[in-house]
Amino acid sequence: MAKVFDVQRPAIAKHLINIYSNGELDKLSTYFKMKLVQLEENKKL
Repeated sequence: MAKVFDVQRPAIAKHLINIYSNGELDKLSTYFKMKLVQLEENKKL
């Protein structure tokens, strides 16, 4: 999203926090934490 809107990641996080705290969206039904992994020599780290 940061690339799409040409802003830094903290700006996106700030807006998402505001959206959830204002009740505009329900975090439990719209939020999914992705696990980012690094692939190195065919091994996930």
